[in-house]
Amino acid sequence: MQDSVYLGTEKVGRLLGKFALPCIFSLIISCLYNIVDQIFVGNGVGYLGNAILGSFLGGVVIIAIGYTWGDGLLQLIGATGQNLSLAHDYGFIIYAMMPLALVQNTLASIIRAEGSPQYAMGAMLVGAVLNIIGDPVAIFVLDMGIKGAAWATILGQFVSFLICAAYLARSKTFRICGGSFKPRGKLLRQVMALGASSFLTQLSIVVITVINLWAGLGRPSPL
Repeated sequence: MQDSVYLGTEKVGRLLGKFALPCIFSLIISCLYNIVDQIFVGNGVGYLGNAILGSFLGGVVIIAIGYTWGDGLLQLIGATGQNLSLAHDYGFIIYAMMPLALVQNTLASIIRAEGSPQYAMGAMLVGAVLNIIGDPVAIFVLDMGIKGAAWATILGQFVSFLICAAYLARSKTFRICGGSFKPRGKLLRQVMALGASSFLTQLSIVVITVINLWAGLGRPSPL
């Protein structure tokens, strides 16, 4: 009870200093864990090709779930009869890009970890600009509606992927060859261990968002 009174009566600035700063530092420490692990595993084990392969296969799994589950998945995350058809048209196009989109995110993290954050930012910025330009062109000029927005998004993601993939040829600390993508259970387990904390964090955010969305729609929680 005293904590509740404290949160309701203390100055906002002091509360931010007490609660926000430790949270920020904990996130920074979490990022350092991942960066350090990537550096040592990358130099001592060579996890790189399998990391890219794992991301691609993860995207394939998303495609399989998305297309198999169909509109049921869209309804689970909040689509209703009023917007379900729009979500269907948009989602079923976006699903197709998932493998390369996940690979692009993995490559961006690798590029940042190697010491070229500007390159990774530029790749994502180019994709975002293409999406911004492509949306009005596809929606209004080409009269493609929601499908146009999806195609514009895919275009931006694909170009970002190409830019990130081109970096592999100019890297000074690693080299990729065909054998790098040979599945190795030990390496894949190490890669998954590195990403487990981030995955669980993102999953919890999605779960909380879905629960709040369903509550706002006055529907019982699906979980």
